[in-house]
Amino acid sequence: MRMPWRQGDVLDLASIGSRVDSLTDLSTIDGGPGARLTAVRTQAQAFRREFIETGTPDSVTTCDLVTLPYPTRFGLFRASRAIAPFLAITNRLLVIRWHESDGTPRVLLFEPSDVELGRYTPYFDKLAGRTPDVVSKRMVTEHATVLTHLARRRLPDVRPSAHPGPAPLDRHDSTPARSR
Repeated sequence: MRMPWRQGDVLDLASIGSRVDSLTDLSTIDGGPGARLTAVRTQAQAFRREFIETGTPDSVTTCDLVTLPYPTRFGLFRASRAIAPFLAITNRLLVIRWHESDGTPRVLLFEPSDVELGRYTPYFDKLAGRTPDVVSKRMVTEHATVLTHLARRRLPDVRPSAHPGPAPLDRHDSTPARSR
């Protein structure tokens, strides 16, 4: 399997954060599923106490990336009887800032949807092919890119290759995925 990041992008991940000793390998617990469930509940309580002691983030910011139609039957599963075939979802990026116990500042990007590649997933690609451009332009709103949001938050040194995750382009080919 070819991963969307290079080995060099993740070599320093072992030095980020602290080991969580309260969570252990549940496969080593004897006694079957009931014993493992009891163990995970005990470990969860210990982790919660440990996590609360680590403090709170300096800031958590949400940034709108794209608002688009999503099939109601997948978005709400069985929770709705709406006849509308689509609902509107907004994919957002969370920018979480904190300081490690040694004072090192950290930034976590959570849920940075890859809008550029996401539109070419089989479902959305097929939907776009059946939707006239004039309708599509009214249904999809691209608010800003991940990099634009990071620049607005004065994080210009964060680059797509600086953290693990899918890159907008194949690292070995500068051709967007759609034209391959």
